[in-house]
Amino acid sequence: MSSAALLMLALVVVPVFADPLTTNAKVGDVYIVTTIEGDAKAFVQGKVVTVPASVELRCQITEVHRDWVFFKVTWGEIVVDGREYTILREWWRGVYNRNSNEAYYQGWAVDGAGHRAYFILHTLDKRPTQEGCFMEMNGVFRDPCGVYWRLELLTYRYKLD
Repeated sequence: MSSAALLMLALVVVPVFADPLTTNAKVGDVYIVTTIEGDAKAFVQGKVVTVPASVELRCQITEVHRDWVFFKVTWGEIVVDGREYTILREWWRGVYNRNSNEAYYQGWAVDGAGHRAYFILHTLDKRPTQEGCFMEMNGVFRDPCGVYWRLELLTYRYKLD
């Protein structure tokens, strides 16, 4: 059975559990967001280009309110077409809404040569599991050459113990 078929089976079969972020998030908790599969699309030299993409994030909760959870990205990496960008900790922004089950991440990243890239990412919780939650992630990533990439990923969030 292919990995995509197994993933789809897991999304259908796994019973709904309470994701810790939606029920009992606390200041200081750390969550990991990892990519299962994804790609990026851009219009480059008159053609639509599709390349592999992934996002890995380590997020620490800084504030918890009734409907809102605020966090900072303490580490992160965005990979577009094999080119790695490290997220700058001083330029993070993140918020999760417990009612809509959506999160927004925004900030700067740099490649190995120090060239800056900007990103805005959005996630929507799709299927809670016992340990975390499958999410749909999409967003915009502006690379150092000025190319705007549309990211579309299937991701998974879990609490780091």
